Amino acid sequence: MLLKIIFNYSQLDFGVKVNWFTTITLDIILVRQGKWQPWTRWFAVAKAALAILVLLVMLSGDPIAQLTAEGLARVGWPQSVTILPQLINLNVKGLLGLFIILEGIDLVKTLYHLLVKKQSVIKL
Repeated sequence: MLLKIIFNYSQLDFGVKVNWFTTITLDIILVRQGKWQPWTRWFAVAKAALAILVLLVMLSGDPIAQLTAEGLARVGWPQSVTILPQLINLNVKGLLGLFIILEGIDLVKTLYHLLVKKQSVIKL
């Protein structure tokens, strides 16, 4: 197979499923309530922390896209494209890093809203 997606992370697979479940659960709760509550924000903080943890494990683990120069040669690509598998793996790692940064920004915004903004409202 030219491009093999690795799903052999048994603990990572569990983390991904838990993250999807918590996201769907939070979305359903928010749709039903129609607004954010303090406990739903804390739930979102826990969900974001789990997502960052799963992404960090994926980033530090084996390459997700198993593309090799030999696999490309078997399907007729010239031998001169040996850099392509490395570029694809690097791009996948870059995307995981971007997802970590974006999830971290969301986490910081939520924590700011919970801890700083709430205190400023109480002081008034």
